[in-house]
Amino acid sequence: MWVILVLAVVVLAFFWRSNQRRAHRFVRAVHFLDELDRGATSNEANGVVIKLFTKHSTVDADADAIQFATGIAQKFTNGNQLPWIHEAREKGFSVDTGNSQFDLAHKSGLDQSIDADNMKKAVYLGAHLAHVRFVESVGRELDDLEFVAAAFGVLDGTIQASPVKPNHVDMLAMGSTFALRQLKGAGRMIGAQPGEIGDLIGRVLVSECVDLEDLRNESSRMAFSMSSAAPTNG
Repeated sequence: MWVILVLAVVVLAFFWRSNQRRAHRFVRAVHFLDELDRGATSNEANGVVIKLFTKHSTVDADADAIQFATGIAQKFTNGNQLPWIHEAREKGFSVDTGNSQFDLAHKSGLDQSIDADNMKKAVYLGAHLAHVRFVESVGRELDDLEFVAAAFGVLDGTIQASPVKPNHVDMLAMGSTFALRQLKGAGRMIGAQPGEIGDLIGRVLVSECVDLEDLRNESSRMAFSMSSAAPTNG
């Protein structure tokens, strides 16, 4: 049962982080529109708002920005944040992933095509292909525990070869999500309760079984090789 509680904390942390990013996006969107009203171009406005919530800003400046944005939203849209984000996007707001590292890279031109959601989808797709190939290459039927361990392994290897660099909490959340997708796609544990699946994933995460760790490492190496050899758009 404690394993399920740990996973629940991980999921809650993941959603908290997602909500934090959305809040940052909203605040930046409001200030982007404000900069446009002051006569700035869209590029100039993006350059101003990207500094919020980064080392280029201050705690006081961020707090003032949040207070200003929430006040405006309460006054004109009854606190609803989405209209501001949508309007800002229509007017050229382009640093709106909510992730400062991605946005700063985009703004500085380090990667003009960067997009957090698309990159995450690409990681999941690459990991899926690697997982299917690895399972086929083993030459025997993997049990559910091994199947999930391989899923975590290929996701780790795919991420190592990609620009996506999640923190430990996000990595656990992505791994759990990917493992669930793979179990469902393979028709495994049909009819199982969420707690049973959560317990299975938890056993993989805390297992000290050498064979299971070797399998996870082997699947990670295969995924890394596949992802590194894959052609990229450039």
